[in-house]
Amino acid sequence: MPKTRLQECAFTVLMTFVMVYAMVCFNIAISQGAVTSDIFALALEEMLVMWPIAIVIDLLVVSRIAGKAAGAVARRGASQRAIVFAISGTSVLLMCPLMSLAACLIVKGSVDANFWLTLLQLIAVNYPIAALWQFLAAGPAVRFAFGKLVAPFETAAA
Repeated sequence: MPKTRLQECAFTVLMTFVMVYAMVCFNIAISQGAVTSDIFALALEEMLVMWPIAIVIDLLVVSRIAGKAAGAVARRGASQRAIVFAISGTSVLLMCPLMSLAACLIVKGSVDANFWLTLLQLIAVNYPIAALWQFLAAGPAVRFAFGKLVAPFETAAA
């Protein structure tokens, strides 16, 4: 897990890439009605917009709230795993609606009567997938990769 502000930024860049890319692929597949090979290239184009938005939202809003949730869990003497779950759960709980809002604003371009219904539907469809992806794949994979990338620098600094 990140220990410095620089590590937190690097972790956020990695995690948001993995999460946003998967969710963009998922949403393109939903809108096309099927998973096709062109989804992966289309998702890379959309990443140019959505990934920076996710980084900013995470660094400015979500990571602070998730950190407070982790602190509350840690004060109760919880295990490291419970702290990671608190951070991951809070992150998904906040990022899914915020990123859905950003996507709706970008796609629809204006707020009309159907905007709020579309947003609600998007959150309802995305939230279970985002949570499963975070807890079962992205979270463990990114934490593992981050640990492997950071460990050599920590032992060199010690």
